[in-house]
Amino acid sequence: MKHFVHIAALILPQLASAVAAPNTEGLSATSNPIFSRIEGRWDIVSNSKPCTEGTDIHVIRFNKERTVAHFERPNPPKGEDGKPVNSYSYTVVYSDEKSITMHLVGEKRKHRTGDDYIWVIQEKEPGTYAWRLYGFPLRDPEPTTFKKCPL
Repeated sequence: MKHFVHIAALILPQLASAVAAPNTEGLSATSNPIFSRIEGRWDIVSNSKPCTEGTDIHVIRFNKERTVAHFERPNPPKGEDGKPVNSYSYTVVYSDEKSITMHLVGEKRKHRTGDDYIWVIQEKEPGTYAWRLYGFPLRDPEPTTFKKCPL
C-alpha cells in the first residue's frame, strides 16, 4: 500500500502528461466513456428521499480535456468553518474504464506516511459509484454508494 501512495505522489507533478497519455485500455482521457457515465447529478442511495432533497446531492462536470472535475452542491453542506460548501474541484490524475483517480484541489489531509490523499471514483455498475482512497480496495458492501439522478 505504501508503494501505491508514493507512486501517486510521483504522478501528481506530471498531471498534464499523465492525463493526456493513453491509459491501460488504450483510451485517451478525452475518449474514455467513464467520464460521460460519471458526469451528471448524484445522491446517496441510502437517503430517505434520494435525488429529491438533502445536502448529499451533487452535480459532477468535467472540463473538455477531462483534466478537472467540478462538483456543485445545490443544497450545500457546511464546511469545517461553518460556511456552505457550494462547489469544489478535483484534478484528474488517471482514468480507466471503471474509475477516475483524482486529487482534491486544496486538500490538506495526509496519510500517516505524509503522502497526499488521492481519491478514486469507482463505478460499481452503470448508474452507481462509490469513493475510495487510492491504495485501498472498495469495501463490499460499500456503505456510501451514489446513484445517478435525473437532471
